[in-house]
Amino acid sequence: MAKVSALKDTKVFSPIKVGDNELAHRIFFPPTTRVRAAGDNIPSQLQEAYYEERSRYPGTLLVTEGTFPGVKLGGCPGVPGIYNDEQVQAWKQINDKVHANKSFSCIQLWGLGRVGDPAFSEAHGVPLIGPS
Repeated sequence: MAKVSALKDTKVFSPIKVGDNELAHRIFFPPTTRVRAAGDNIPSQLQEAYYEERSRYPGTLLVTEGTFPGVKLGGCPGVPGIYNDEQVQAWKQINDKVHANKSFSCIQLWGLGRVGDPAFSEAHGVPLIGPS
């Protein structure tokens, strides 16, 4: 029978350096797609509040929800993008809040390919394509 150890006896709550960033612990907030982006896939105030709340413990690393790096990679309503100026500015506002809380974030890029919404592709004048 394996010996069970309390978390306090592990390194999970000890700091770790990731690149130039000093994280307060070894737990990170994983991507959780919320489908809350506004029109044109612009991150919304709901998303800003969501990430600001989760960054309140200084030194926390947040990995954002899946985010489209380009309209040609497939898409669907409510999922944020980062391929136009309005989207970039909205993500900047979110990151400014995270950084004000002395926490960190990185973005999960998401290309849907063939599982994207055909209506989204048609509305944006791009073909719905997959890896094959």
